[in-house]
Amino acid sequence: MSMKLADGNPIFMMRTKGVGHLSAEDAIALGACGPTLRGSGVDIDLRRDSPYTGYENFKFNVPVRSEGDVFARYLCRVAELRESIGMVQQALAGCRKDPSKPMRPRSCCPTARR
Repeated sequence: MSMKLADGNPIFMMRTKGVGHLSAEDAIALGACGPTLRGSGVDIDLRRDSPYTGYENFKFNVPVRSEGDVFARYLCRVAELRESIGMVQQALAGCRKDPSKPMRPRSCCPTARR
């Protein structure tokens, strides 16, 4: 679920596990959002709960951890990166007119100035 380089590193673990604990109540009171809020166990995500700009068209999981420490927030962020990759893949699949043909991106290079 997360990156083995950091997860298996004893120094990283020592500096993140049990450090910077933020309870769900404190996270809400401080106005935390995103992985900081979900790393404290609060299962809120506007993309899922009040979808905007097309998020209702994507299937994705909202990572939530209950530990409330730096490591939990890290795990939420890594899981969100993976979910984002899945959403990009879904968006690309929806853009294809013919799924059997690979997409060819249009050039977006600026025109040469003379």
